[in-house]
Amino acid sequence: MEIFNFTDNDSPVRLFQLTGLTEKEAREMLKNRELLDEEKWQELINFYQGNPQWLELVGETIKNLFGGSVAQYLSYQPLFLSDFSHH
Repeated sequence: MEIFNFTDNDSPVRLFQLTGLTEKEAREMLKNRELLDEEKWQELINFYQGNPQWLELVGETIKNLFGGSVAQYLSYQPLFLSDFSHH
């Protein structure tokens, strides 16, 4: 996470830039969800930009609805969770 400091009328304002998980961290998260098709994990990680909230939710969805098959999930039009970025 990076922190940027800006000053406006002597009032400090800090902006936090949240970065996605590293590939290793994202793969560990998917592994913990016991997902299948490890060769497809990178595609999933890239699609959701390494966002931990999105990957956690999608990982749980894949486990519950697709029997853990990332390939099967990706064969459908994956859901892009843009609304989550506002919460």
